[in-house]
Amino acid sequence: MLETYNDNHSDAIDLICEHHLGVLGARDSRISSINEEGIHLSTSDGGSTLERTLEFLEMPNTNEEVVGVLLASLSDARSKAPSNVPKTKIELEFEKTRRLKTYFTEVFERRDVSSNILELKFKGGLGELPNLGNDAFLYFIVDSSGETDDFPPGFSMETFRRSGTKGLRRHYSGAYYTIREYGEDAIDVWFVRHADAGPLSQWAENVSVGGKAAIWGPRTSFKPPQNTNRYLFIADETAQPAVLSSIENLPDQCEYACLFETHDDSSSFELGDKSDFVEWIYRKQEKAGEGTGLIKKISELKLDTENLYIFGAGETRQMSAIRRQLMSSQNLSSDQITMVGYWSRSSL
Repeated sequence: MLETYNDNHSDAIDLICEHHLGVLGARDSRISSINEEGIHLSTSDGGSTLERTLEFLEMPNTNEEVVGVLLASLSDARSKAPSNVPKTKIELEFEKTRRLKTYFTEVFERRDVSSNILELKFKGGLGELPNLGNDAFLYFIVDSSGETDDFPPGFSMETFRRSGTKGLRRHYSGAYYTIREYGEDAIDVWFVRHADAGPLSQWAENVSVGGKAAIWGPRTSFKPPQNTNRYLFIADETAQPAVLSSIENLPDQCEYACLFETHDDSSSFELGDKSDFVEWIYRKQEKAGEGTGLIKKISELKLDTENLYIFGAGETRQMSAIRRQLMSSQNLSSDQITMVGYWSRSSL
């Protein structure tokens, strides 16, 4: 998470430091660390380096809750900033997504895809959900407290996003998941069983048929250049449904290859007519997000990059390392590669 915000959203951290924390002329701001006390920021007022902290009122349990503290601080900073201060990239993204709807649905079926992937079919309330295909992803919000199985009147992504850890977030947890397959008023979604499961994974493991969820979206990150006719996909378990859906939407006559990382043979699964184009890479004793076999395989690739598009997703730091490796070793333009962080090893 630190890398994502420091690399892509330093403008938001500057805004927080200047208008939420009061550092006049804040610049070169970064998240230096996150611990049980809060989010520690390093910034400059143009003359010296300053350290500031966004303190936690309650200890967050997930990265999503840490992001909630950042967004609440950003909202406060925006309310205090002069009207001529430019919008940050995060705020511009929020504006783009403001038209997206919140849908309410429930679990219809459960099945195991592999030893560490569970599929839930959600049905009902999805008749107007756009089918974007490819890596379409949704934000799922569920009751993680066990105290209720419903949502308050007027509940939406907007009300959830604006609430702090003492508000709705005490009862509800949220995270992004990709759609494996669309059906009639239904979607199939894969949940990975993690050793250190977060609230959404725990909910998926325990939820019964009829369990309710609110979902917001969809959006997509899969954006190949116009003349692309060859594809390389790179994915750990969390991104394999996105890749499989994207493959099924490729134009005819396109070539593709996949590198799928997973725990071991028991966590691979039947691929049908795609099996000849997928290479499984097993972590074995290595932890998820820390496997060395995938980056080793990528370092050995000799790619013809003409009309090639590379799409990868998985653990944030692992995807950043893979992107750096590919950009330094292959003749690629920036629009030929999309590497997305779907989850992060805990920074707490």
